[in-house]
Amino acid sequence: MPHPKTIAKPEDLIRARGEMADRVRAFDWANTPVGPMEDWPISLRTAVATMLECQIPMYIAWGEEFIQFYNDACRPMLGTTKHPQALGTGARASWPEIWETIGPMWHEVLKGKAIGLDDFKLTIERHGYPEDVYFNISYSPLRDDSANVAGMLATYTETTDRVRTERRLTAAQEQLRSIFMQMPAAIAILRGSEMRFEFANEAYQKWIGNSTG
Repeated sequence: MPHPKTIAKPEDLIRARGEMADRVRAFDWANTPVGPMEDWPISLRTAVATMLECQIPMYIAWGEEFIQFYNDACRPMLGTTKHPQALGTGARASWPEIWETIGPMWHEVLKGKAIGLDDFKLTIERHGYPEDVYFNISYSPLRDDSANVAGMLATYTETTDRVRTERRLTAAQEQLRSIFMQMPAAIAILRGSEMRFEFANEAYQKWIGNSTG
């Protein structure tokens, strides 16, 4: 007489701790295209379990509908308007404001292409208003148990603060340079032990020209 099928419990399949691990275990996956957790391919279970254990932001979009999974470290990227609704739903519904940008790239990933981007700018609405944000992103194909690409893994670091700081510094330097260039007094900036000219305003250049003329 055949033994009845043993149905694994979510806590047996996903052992990670944290808010998103709890949410993944409690979610009604049977009503999504990925189906109940006990029927997931081993590759998806492993990828989700690894993602939930990871301390850096990780995000999985599975299947042609790009059904979403993400870990605790990823929550700030979703802000207050996309979390927790994004879990278990299609990415297109969660990211309509940037889908024309990321959608084509993600479809390329489903064809087996890995994509990496540095300081990639996106304008997203994660707190109820449009916000320019920047990321170092890696999009990698995820394969099912038959080695076919079935999803996408995104790992990223948000670089918004650094990019904004660098741009503010560059703007301030350009403003200072413009002020120095227009000043009537002769100004030059030399740098290093060799005293190489880094900057000389128009008044200094005229003064040097008159001195050597």
